[in-house]
Amino acid sequence: MMEENSIIILKDRDIISVSGSDSTSFLQNVITNDINKLNESNSLYSALLTPQGKYLYDFFILKREKNYLIDCESETAENLLSCFQKYKLNANIEFKNITSDNSVAIIAYKKFQQIQKNDIVDIVFSDPRTNLMGARIISKLEKLNLAIKKLELKLTDEEQYFETAHALGLPIKGLEKLQNQIFALELNFEEIGAIRKALDKNNFKKGCYIGQENTSRMKIGNKLRRRLLPLKTSNKLKDGSEIFFKNEVIGKVMISKPKAFGLIKLYDPNIESFLDEDLKCNNSNINLLKPYWFNQR
Repeated sequence: MMEENSIIILKDRDIISVSGSDSTSFLQNVITNDINKLNESNSLYSALLTPQGKYLYDFFILKREKNYLIDCESETAENLLSCFQKYKLNANIEFKNITSDNSVAIIAYKKFQQIQKNDIVDIVFSDPRTNLMGARIISKLEKLNLAIKKLELKLTDEEQYFETAHALGLPIKGLEKLQNQIFALELNFEEIGAIRKALDKNNFKKGCYIGQENTSRMKIGNKLRRRLLPLKTSNKLKDGSEIFFKNEVIGKVMISKPKAFGLIKLYDPNIESFLDEDLKCNNSNINLLKPYWFNQR
């Protein structure tokens, strides 16, 4: 976990501004989370899915006055914008990449609690998935550097951020390998709060977004049979390699590096029978790590 006085500057995030009179309705109709729950004091973690309900892109969303800001992976920013443009049609909405004016950084949650009401940086918000991932800063680099000096923060390598995320069950790198390959529920989007819910017992039936129909069908029909879980091993793994418990295949490697994740069976055999056992993959010993939400599922 992050030390209280550490700060990590992420070099691979883009910031996209979304504006226009139709921006709220547009986002509500395409992203997995509920844009109406967003205000200037909170943030959302959300995603864009295929019409079949499979993962394409994930991102954070903020609201600033009448505009929205999207914090996304730099490598996918251009393709994400292309998807938005495809669904835009004749809506009054404008997308603009404003990364050149901003930097993204991570601080510990305790430090966030100390500075959130101060005007030290431009924007600071807690990670909506879990406070264990700390808080994110979006700010001009000059102002960020002044904040680092004023708060006596210590610049820390990104590896600590990736290690924390992996231990909590949150993939940060290698997500392009999951595109069109894994359903939103298999990616644990319900558990980490990325999927909107209605306020009744049929809590996945309401709220239209791209991929909503299959996501609802999987949830209501209890058809979820696999989950993406972090893998612990001291050896290198290969994407697509099968994972064995004794002589039975119980999953496969989806992301081999920099931090390994596998798509693991929940039934036949039941995951509880091998959750704490030694597994095999490419003649290597591996173990499953329990995400932070696992015991609350």
